[in-house]
Amino acid sequence: MTKLGAATKLLDYMLAFAGPFLVTLALTPLVREFNRARGMIDKPCERRINKTPIPRGGGLALLAGVFIPYTVFLLFTGRPAMQTAAAGNFLYAKMLVLSVAIAAVGYVDDMVSLRPRTKLACQAVVAVLAWAWAGLGFSALWPAIPAWLDCAITVFWILGAVNAFNLIDGLDGLASGLALIATLGMATSLAIGGNPQRILFHLAFAGGLLGFLRYNFNPASVFLGDCGSMFIGFIVATLPLAFQTPGSFAASVAMPFLAMGVPAFDTFLAIVRRTLRRLLAGGAREAGDTSGKVMSADTDHIHHRILRATGFNQRKAALVLYATAAAAATA
Repeated sequence: MTKLGAATKLLDYMLAFAGPFLVTLALTPLVREFNRARGMIDKPCERRINKTPIPRGGGLALLAGVFIPYTVFLLFTGRPAMQTAAAGNFLYAKMLVLSVAIAAVGYVDDMVSLRPRTKLACQAVVAVLAWAWAGLGFSALWPAIPAWLDCAITVFWILGAVNAFNLIDGLDGLASGLALIATLGMATSLAIGGNPQRILFHLAFAGGLLGFLRYNFNPASVFLGDCGSMFIGFIVATLPLAFQTPGSFAASVAMPFLAMGVPAFDTFLAIVRRTLRRLLAGGAREAGDTSGKVMSADTDHIHHRILRATGFNQRKAALVLYATAAAAATA
């Protein structure tokens, strides 16, 4: 590669990252105050860690902060959107539509608190569309896989990631920081695998996450809300599917799974914990008691346990989990 070509590629990387970083940095305070005016505020309670009322739904700024500047970048540079062999621009457009859809479900939940089953059903519709309409699945990795099995695994993969980040989002900056580590880990895996030209959207998403972290890291002035955590989970789940090739198991499955290790492990423990509680309770619970429901909230997530066991503040607990995620991603 010539020096001019290397400089051009470096400039692409810088612009792809800087645009979302700066736009998200500028949009987040505006979205925060807009949501505050709409009464979308997490008030302190037994299951929440925040001690002061904090606006939620900040993921709206992240969504716009990533896609608007990256789309402008594509229009001005003429670069392929996803840098993939198969219709990358169409795939990007479909991922944009599906990202807006999943974020919209989360934003509605932030406003009116949807029933867990309703929210899960909406997530499942988006996941099925990701497979059937956007063509995101595991067939490139395993060409012989039956369509029905590919659909089932893809939906399970996307729902798992969406709800993993939704559940782990209980500590200032935790979900957004873990997503940043996961995204950079996947980008590094692609670059090492000889595909550095395919990491532009990874860098754009990372830039948006870093810009949002400015306001979301402890002490947070805004929360992702379900809008942001579900959007993050969807992108982290679908990015590796978009860049699949035969024999790319490490980059397509292993790396994302390791990078999502903390939220994935926390979700697994939550399902086991809540299922056991439901079985032990024998279905006999007082009205309003949701402790035995698999999709209900509780205060036994990994971050809650670290806070109780160590006496750490939110900042230190988040850094411990960041380090754990980074170690898993580089293992």
